[in-house]
Amino acid sequence: ENQFIEQFVSRVVWPSSEALSSFFCDKPHLVNGKKIVELGSGTGLCALVTAKLNADSVLLTDYSADAIDVISNSIGRNQLSNVCSVSSLRWGDDADSQRILGEFGGSFDLCIGTDVVYEPESVE
Repeated sequence: ENQFIEQFVSRVVWPSSEALSSFFCDKPHLVNGKKIVELGSGTGLCALVTAKLNADSVLLTDYSADAIDVISNSIGRNQLSNVCSVSSLRWGDDADSQRILGEFGGSFDLCIGTDVVYEPESVE
């Protein structure tokens, strides 16, 4: 069941993702020139929008291998590989978090995420 949920969830553009993307389109100064990380990217809509709005760099993360494939494909189709990167990230795994910080310069200006807590084990 969990594998079905992962595949389904990572392939849906959820209303909250559309809302945050619209918010950034209305206020592009919030992302312009920023170094951004998106947690639980799924389809990556919000992060891709920030890249189109001139973010300096954008890291899209998810723990699902299926989502990573979807995101990688979206980055390529939108010709954003010069701004966007994708990486797996498992929340609560300190080594994984340190790896991300080490690979991407130690900090981000903005952390975004929508509909990231939909599984009970995510909040335990």
